[in-house]
Amino acid sequence: MTMTPRDRKAIYLGAAVISVGLMVRFVVMPTVSHWRDLRAVVSEGEARVVAFEQKLDRLDALVMRQRVRYGGGVDKLLEPVDRVQISFPQSVQKALGKGGLGVSSVDPQGVRKLREAPGVLWVSLRVVCSGGPEALPKALAEIQSSEQLIIVDSFNLTMLKPGDRSKWAVTMMVSTPALEMEKP
Repeated sequence: MTMTPRDRKAIYLGAAVISVGLMVRFVVMPTVSHWRDLRAVVSEGEARVVAFEQKLDRLDALVMRQRVRYGGGVDKLLEPVDRVQISFPQSVQKALGKGGLGVSSVDPQGVRKLREAPGVLWVSLRVVCSGGPEALPKALAEIQSSEQLIIVDSFNLTMLKPGDRSKWAVTMMVSTPALEMEKP
């Protein structure tokens, strides 16, 4: 059986149609499907980046508010609790002394865990000091400008002698955060 040129053209055309069909089915369609999946992944990633940027913006705003309220100590990285227990009383005494208050005692009040921040501990001190009324605002300003974050939890002010407003006794509870030490 001999093939005529018309039969050959028909076979070539059929083979070309089948080849195009197979190419569409096994190359083009998977490529388009893969491209759609990649576009979905990219758009999902872009959405996550936008959400992350919004979180960073909120965090920056929070840090700025905290910096205004608590001073530059907010920017300092947390130290391990053993170092904080040594440096924190010294920082408090230094800040209050620079402010003009005479510190008579600094008593550690213990360490407690923060539920809101796993791995972070709250180191507290009870500080008793005295000074004139002009020293109180200076001392609080020094606390705020301290290199270590010092948060005044409570503040009690009493006259040393009834009716004498020239010298005050000040009792404060102050705290700072610290990192919990990992147990070996």
